[in-house]
Amino acid sequence: MNAAPILYWREKSVDPPEGVQPFTSLRSHPGPGTGTGLLYSMFGGKGKAGIVIAYEPENQRWQQVDDTLWIGADKNANPEQFARPKVDALPVFWVRLGDGNQWSIPVINPEIETCSLPVVEVLKRGVWGNEVIGKFSDIANRCAEIHGKLVAGILDALKQGVDFEGLPDYPKEKMRQLAIDVLNISYDLTAQEMSVLHLLREDAYFAVVESAMDISTIVEIVNDMEAGQTTATPFVETPGGGNSEPGGKAGGFTT
Repeated sequence: MNAAPILYWREKSVDPPEGVQPFTSLRSHPGPGTGTGLLYSMFGGKGKAGIVIAYEPENQRWQQVDDTLWIGADKNANPEQFARPKVDALPVFWVRLGDGNQWSIPVINPEIETCSLPVVEVLKRGVWGNEVIGKFSDIANRCAEIHGKLVAGILDALKQGVDFEGLPDYPKEKMRQLAIDVLNISYDLTAQEMSVLHLLREDAYFAVVESAMDISTIVEIVNDMEAGQTTATPFVETPGGGNSEPGGKAGGFTT
């Protein structure tokens, strides 16, 4: 039996919300607020069996969501407890986030061959391009827009003879939301749950987005193009091979 990785506590409430499975809630239970309330976890409804529902403030981190609702995280929660099903041998990066664990970040940039998501060629206004299909098409399209800015920034740095310093100026709020959406491809977590797990900070969400873009491959492609080594398709071999452990690349994701 393992501690529930995420818990909710609703002050003065007795009825569990829709989706909470039997034996994953406790009525009239103490919590981080005043008095008693309903302590529950959604993880029974996510196929997670054998979890312990208990308020243990010394082992948990709690944040208040609104006047009566609190969310808590087990301080020892790990990424595998939230992972969605994977398909082996497609590329991801592993990025250490604010909690100190390494989290799997899929490459979702449709403009390069290392993209983890299903890509098709589409003809738009007489021009062929790549497009992610399925439920993640919107987030992939946002990455495709950044891709053009990255290529332009790298080329400009090469012309000036300076090092490229990463992603161009991009609004912090948009970068945070993009990082949250990227993480949600791999992990069954809401933004509030990511918050209580202490996953995100400014350098972390920049790292997530740079990995999702596979910026190292983009830099390599542009450098090769400038050196005359790349002539046609801007694709490279998938770096990292079939390594399925943190620190390498592995595991693609279903749509």
